[in-house]
Amino acid sequence: MKVAIGKIADSADALKELGKLQLVAKSSLRIARIIRTVQPELELHDAQRIACAKQYGTLDEAKNLYMFKPDAAQKFADEMTELGKTEIEIAIEKLTIADLEGAKVSPLMLVALDWLIEE
Repeated sequence: MKVAIGKIADSADALKELGKLQLVAKSSLRIARIIRTVQPELELHDAQRIACAKQYGTLDEAKNLYMFKPDAAQKFADEMTELGKTEIEIAIEKLTIADLEGAKVSPLMLVALDWLIEE
């Protein structure tokens, strides 16, 4: 399956919540495999985001937030937009609503995971 890395990154919190759901073993196994497959991609994305932040920004005094001058902030945003559009090939099967049967799933979680769930 091809998907933009930005969609995966935007759904990272929803994926974590999905991993906490109590489901039947078959569905839990599928979700665990999905998480295991996308985790390295998320780590690469995060490393690239940090490298780009270092290039265009400087850490604040507490060393926990990058600060950008206006022109650098735009360059950083542009690069992050382009990075987010990068399509990657991942070897996973989409989930169905039936895979989530019995789970309490919020509409916001479904929106975040729209790239992963087929109706």
